[in-house]
Amino acid sequence: MIRIAICNDRKNMLVNIEDIVRHEFLKYTDDFVIQCFDHRKFLYFNNSDTRFEIARKIRRTPYKCHIVFLTNRSELVYRSFEFQPFNFIKKINSEQLKQDIGLIVENLMRYMNQYVRLSLENSEEKLVIYYRDVVLAESSGHHIKFYIQNRMEPFCIRGNITDGEKKLAMYNFVRIHRRYLVNINYVKSIDNNIGKLYIKNYEQIKSIPVGDKYKSNVNMMFDYYLRGML
Repeated sequence: MIRIAICNDRKNMLVNIEDIVRHEFLKYTDDFVIQCFDHRKFLYFNNSDTRFEIARKIRRTPYKCHIVFLTNRSELVYRSFEFQPFNFIKKINSEQLKQDIGLIVENLMRYMNQYVRLSLENSEEKLVIYYRDVVLAESSGHHIKFYIQNRMEPFCIRGNITDGEKKLAMYNFVRIHRRYLVNINYVKSIDNNIGKLYIKNYEQIKSIPVGDKYKSNVNMMFDYYLRGML
């Protein structure tokens, strides 16, 4: 279950955010619960605590959670880096707030999907791993080779890369070439001058060609990843 806590000292804003968050999460799952806290009455935090003091206390707990800051002060973005926020929303207007929260929920679900189990099977072996363990997928004739973290040899199953792309897109995989799909989390750099993308697998850096028709989308996805939006 996904547990969501929303904190805001303005009651009307709190209600508005809750409605938007609920609407966006229902696009993906109903397995979530939302708790709202006004006047910063949040867990063991005091009313005098600032948003950063609350974030600091959260980071000191053993719980893994994603923090999203909401403010109309741009200078606070840099001060928030200490707390490793998942994202930052600037208060502009209601319509922009809906768009920003929608994008954050979409990217959060992509991130969480990396921890979903993937079952692969061929005539010799059945393998159950997490999507996050798959570094890249390569088309090979009528088969797909899955390159898996800490596994020397690829796992080969029957299939085609186009069907693989449809299945893997929601798990942060991006098509970079007619033969390749890459888990964006393993991309180290992109050299647009020579059309190469570099990934790290098994402590080695591997270069993969980037097709011209995919360059724009690959760069956009990598930019989102670097900015913490994926």
